[in-house]
Amino acid sequence: ITSNLKNNLLFASDFCIGLDEFLNSDIIDEKDKPIFMNVPEKLRVIKATFASINVKNDNGEYVRCEAYFYGVYNEDGELTDIVGSAKDCADKTLPPCGEKNSDKLTGLLSNECFYHNIDDALRNGPERNYAAIMIGISGFNYISQLYGAEFSDKVLRYIAFNLKKMELCKQGFITHFAGDSFGLFIKCDADLEILGLIEKIKNSISMYRHIPLKYTFGIYKTDNSSVSARVICDCANIAKESVKGHHLNNAAFYSEGMRE
Repeated sequence: ITSNLKNNLLFASDFCIGLDEFLNSDIIDEKDKPIFMNVPEKLRVIKATFASINVKNDNGEYVRCEAYFYGVYNEDGELTDIVGSAKDCADKTLPPCGEKNSDKLTGLLSNECFYHNIDDALRNGPERNYAAIMIGISGFNYISQLYGAEFSDKVLRYIAFNLKKMELCKQGFITHFAGDSFGLFIKCDADLEILGLIEKIKNSISMYRHIPLKYTFGIYKTDNSSVSARVICDCANIAKESVKGHHLNNAAFYSEGMRE
């Protein structure tokens, strides 16, 4: 998809129609149309943005897609065109998240089941605020090199066990990603609630045997069912990476400027 801002045209695959005509059609779901109207404003501030939208396929069915929009700028830095692409991200049906959908090392939800539960909560649960929190263990590679894989696996299991015991985590979803990364998805009404959980993690899971444990945290807040779980977690991970190596500030909330 490309949209030329000067003549207000939008091109998609093998057809070319006016943007107004496109927005008045049923190609995209009615509730997703405001997303397109907000794209130019966002791209005047950042170089790329994204959203999850429902797009009608050749069978006349709406399928979930991840749409990415990129700005094209002139020599003066002014936005002149928008280029977009969409990738099918339709839900895969998963059985109930039991033993087969658990991480073998930690017993937490598998990544796919974690994503599935997030999408389900956002689309079918009550409307409210949620937060994805990505957790990284600072210096975990050093621990692995110094003490070996078996010891580092015990560290991961210890962290997973203690995360599952926390009240706020019990009400949400937890997974272990590859290496030293964990993911949480929780209901939250205020930033202080999120920061309180982070402090609790830092203070109550601060040591395994004689090894001090330090963490980095990335947070993405959402109440928007149009954003997919994978995008939500990607954003939280970008926020986490932004504070990697920072000793004083080890937690960050995601902002669009972090993608630049």
